[in-house]
Amino acid sequence: MKINNSEYRIPELNFNAMCALEELGASFTEMDKKVLSTVRAFLALAMGGDVEKAGSEIEAHVASGGSFDEIMEDISSAVEESGFFRALRA
Repeated sequence: MKINNSEYRIPELNFNAMCALEELGASFTEMDKKVLSTVRAFLALAMGGDVEKAGSEIEAHVASGGSFDEIMEDISSAVEESGFFRALRA
């Protein structure tokens, strides 16, 4: 995902990554209701776990005219490509 001219790679979403995302504030049962927390958690995971830094990056991204559309596309792709997530839906 690209934010403020920096590329961040969302790691493979295995069981441990999913647990980390929950600890960082993402709720997979309420992703559609907690979009901001979900985006911040995914960026924090990609940045090494710092939610404060992730929040600041997102705030700067939006302040400079950035949107959530591309970020959400990247998150959706990571979820769709996750073997663990696919297995949960089966």
